[in-house]
Amino acid sequence: MVVLTLSVSFVYSTTQAVSAGRAILALSDIHQPGTDQFSRVLLPQFATLVAQIKAIPFALYFSSVREERRLPQKLAQLRSHPQISEQDRKNLDILLRELPGLEHVQQDSFDDAFNDWAKGYTLRP
Repeated sequence: MVVLTLSVSFVYSTTQAVSAGRAILALSDIHQPGTDQFSRVLLPQFATLVAQIKAIPFALYFSSVREERRLPQKLAQLRSHPQISEQDRKNLDILLRELPGLEHVQQDSFDDAFNDWAKGYTLRP
């Protein structure tokens, strides 16, 4: 019974993290980088999402049929968006450095490490 309870809890937590990620990605299409809402609305939600993913890194492997809802790739697109301000990018980087596999990356090598990290969650070459 304990194993069943833990299994259901794990699946539920993973599903919650995945659905929260997709919701935030949908909002990022509305409140794009370079807007005030990106800083005020999305960055705080990204902080919550990163905390969920840090607790349940398995959620990063769930994908969507819609390419724009695939979390690692969309994070990379947001980070390199041409309209993102320097301050928003720095703030986003603070959050992204907490993701599993990026915690110990030095700031001067973060660009390459993050891009490699995001590519690690795709089947494309």
